[in-house]
Amino acid sequence: MEYDYIISLCSSIKKDYTKNINSILKDLNVTLSDFAFLNILYHENNLTQDNLAKKVQYNNATVTRSLIRLEKRGFIKRNQNIDDKREKIVQLTPIGREVTQDVIHKLEEYDQHTLRDFDDEEIENCKRFLKKYLKKL
Repeated sequence: MEYDYIISLCSSIKKDYTKNINSILKDLNVTLSDFAFLNILYHENNLTQDNLAKKVQYNNATVTRSLIRLEKRGFIKRNQNIDDKREKIVQLTPIGREVTQDVIHKLEEYDQHTLRDFDDEEIENCKRFLKKYLKKL
């Protein structure tokens, strides 16, 4: 009998979730990775690029590439910090804010659909377990 390691199950969930969400978000020209940036900026606009990198926990090269793509799509603007010319301030554009709201809506719909067979107690127990497990890593 094969033993299901928790990390293997989590990895499979992340892989399938990412594939499904990226398919759903394709028409918005956004990926789940893009959403990591957009969501943070949606809640905390006008962050330095360094602060944003810390929040998404990606390396600086990945952050720069991602922000260039998002800027080309018109979702964000990067401006030089007036107080420190070496820093860039990143902010959502009105289009970026609208797209982020659309993504949030699609993610909520997806979660409702995928979790429809679970009761509230099961969902809360799962969340509690995963949060506790994450703290141990």
